[in-house]
Amino acid sequence: FFRDDSLERNPLPSPLPQERGKIIYQRLLLMRRYLLGLYLACCFQPLQAAMSLDKIAAIVDEDVVLESEVTQRIADLQFQYRNRPNVLPAEDILRTQVLEQLIVQHIQLSQAQRAGVRIDDNSLNASLTEIAQQNGLTLADFRTKLETEKAGSYNQIREQVRQEMMTSRVRNRRVGERVHIT
Repeated sequence: FFRDDSLERNPLPSPLPQERGKIIYQRLLLMRRYLLGLYLACCFQPLQAAMSLDKIAAIVDEDVVLESEVTQRIADLQFQYRNRPNVLPAEDILRTQVLEQLIVQHIQLSQAQRAGVRIDDNSLNASLTEIAQQNGLTLADFRTKLETEKAGSYNQIREQVRQEMMTSRVRNRRVGERVHIT
């Protein structure tokens, strides 16, 4: 091994006791930061691994149908038909049907938006009141029943009804354009 005699002749000056304490303190702070960073990286890594991104199930024009939409619609159908499980088709067939329905719905909604179709709250509330009455309930009771069955379901139903109304108006306009009375 090579030996450097210059260090023996001219050793580095040792720091003063005050400076030595500062150096040790700085090193401890640095080590503490490093350990804290390591701890945080280890703790949050499982959270990052557990968090998955939503996948695209289909691309429709300039829009996408997300896998979560398909899964949510299947879950809604299964919940709706929970007392009659034999009514629904097999899981793979149901998934295909739901995906096709969502694709058509996305196409119709984009057409409605391009046509400027808007549903005001009064019309939406009137439709929801009609649905509630068909079930023998007031709108307030209907909302309460939906929320007790599944939190957030009233808002989902409200949005679904709004979308159905929009697509219905687009279909009615198209049929009206094609009908000529002579």
